[in-house]
Amino acid sequence: MVRMRSDARTRQYVARRTGEGLSKKEIHRCLKRYIVRELYPLILADLRDSASSACHRSVNAVLERLFLSLKMERVWQKDYANHAEAMNDVADYIVGFHNCERLHSSLGNLSPNAFERESATQQLIDVSEIT
Repeated sequence: MVRMRSDARTRQYVARRTGEGLSKKEIHRCLKRYIVRELYPLILADLRDSASSACHRSVNAVLERLFLSLKMERVWQKDYANHAEAMNDVADYIVGFHNCERLHSSLGNLSPNAFERESATQQLIDVSEIT
């Protein structure tokens, strides 16, 4: 992740977690959760601010679709004991499933991982210089 090289707070976080004996994979997982926890309140605040706007649905269509999928595929299927458990489960869904394994219609009904593997195997197109 670029943030591991460019953000001072993240570099300190990685150094601390490495000192605690976590593997690089575990640190990435924790860092993704940390980022989701940092972004989630900002996304909610943005939705609250734009709720009064007449074009709220069209402006936030992508987020609306994400939240609908999140509710239908995860939240409504589970009973959470507390808020922390719900936050952890939502972070796991977004980072571990929605962004990696879930089929996306915009990618030809492939998961992002499968789409990247398929794209990597395709031959590059040569583009000639225009003189």
